[in-house]
This record gives sequence, structure tokens and C-alpha cells, in this order.
Amino acid sequence: MEPCEIRASELIQFAHCATNALELPAISPDYTDPYSNYFIHWFGSIVLCVPDTLVVRQKVSLAGISNFVWFGRNTDSIEVASLHEVSRLLGQQ
Repeated sequence: MEPCEIRASELIQFAHCATNALELPAISPDYTDPYSNYFIHWFGSIVLCVPDTLVVRQKVSLAGISNFVWFGRNTDSIEVASLHEVSRLLGQQ
């Protein structure tokens, strides 16, 4: 897997655990890619922006989180959501 797919996999697992009230994995809270691999606030919801690769699409599908994932590289102005916010907000869905 490419490094961007590894980070996407970590965030996908985090989102899956948060939405299913499972123990959250310990992952780095840092978002290092300005175009992908982060959670954002989007019109009152949380969205996970990840690279658009076959590996990532398969992992999202298996995790059952397709309803709040955006695939691709984002160049729009966004409001990044911290992992703490994500765990709190996704846990309420």
C-alpha cells in the first residue's frame, strides 16, 4: 500500500469504531496532507476525505462508512475536524 492509503486505512478504522461504539484505535492526530486524509465539518456533518484508490474504496465499503466519505483530493477551503470532535460527533449518529 502507498503511504496515503495507509493513513486512509487508519482514519477509516477510526471512523468505523467511532460509529459503532467500539474502542478507538490510537492514531496520530496530525493531518499532514493538505488535500486528503482528514475529517472535515461539512454542512453540519462530519465527512472523511480520503484518496480515490481501489484499496481505499474497498476498505470504506468493508467498514460500512460510505455514507460520510468523500473520495479524491480536496482543494476547497474546509474546516478540519479534530479526532476528538469526530469521535464525539460520529458516536452520536
